[in-house]
Amino acid sequence: MGKPSSNNEAGSNASAAPIVEIFSSIQGEGLRAGERHCFVRLAGCNRACAYCDTPLGRSVPENARIEQYATRRDFEESKNPLTAQNVRNACMNLDLPPGFHHAAAVTGGEPLLHPDFLGELLPLLKQNGWTTLLETNGTLPDELASIIDSVDVVSMDMKLESATEEPAGFDLHESFLEIAAQTDVYVKLVVVEKTTEAELAAAGKIVAGVNKAIPLIIQPCTKPDGRSFAVSQDSLENFAAICRKYLGRVEIIPQLHRLHRIP
Repeated sequence: MGKPSSNNEAGSNASAAPIVEIFSSIQGEGLRAGERHCFVRLAGCNRACAYCDTPLGRSVPENARIEQYATRRDFEESKNPLTAQNVRNACMNLDLPPGFHHAAAVTGGEPLLHPDFLGELLPLLKQNGWTTLLETNGTLPDELASIIDSVDVVSMDMKLESATEEPAGFDLHESFLEIAAQTDVYVKLVVVEKTTEAELAAAGKIVAGVNKAIPLIIQPCTKPDGRSFAVSQDSLENFAAICRKYLGRVEIIPQLHRLHRIP
């Protein structure tokens, strides 16, 4: 199997971005949970959520970790930043036999901090037959608009103040969702025990105002032990009932990769 291309192979005009890691694993969140995805984790984030389960995505590493053979966890390092062609090659090297992955999941951090890079990478992946899935915090609508034509699935978080310990950005979420609704989109809400009914009602109304058919996933925050939830079953059922007043599809789906200790 060939190794990912040198950072210098694509011309000087190519966009580049800092990459944390590229690896093959099972999707653990949202409606695509259980599928095998090739994950491209970009570095940097515009949020500092209290419950963040991928803090390594916030900072920019000197080197990107790139898995060489799918499922083997055999990483090699490549100096950041990487070009879109570098990343495309790394994904193709992992996708053996061809079609082994259901999708290429671009995640972070917050990948939309690098819209020019995504504007090159996503079309490259689609040209090679990949379904492209964007995992995002849903706060950068202009950046999404610039690449939406190359995104097949948007997995969008709505950030609740009770869970993030940061001010909610519902206006940004609404603008973002109006653009994301041009493609296949679902919304995730991370909840904790102190999450309020008013927050759930507000979130449900925003999603319904864009399209009542958009699926809403209530995702209980996982405790540090990775085996239990920071919210009770009664609270989860109550939260779901509130959202079902506004939306046609509301589901409770935990982080399966955390519960089953999948990388």
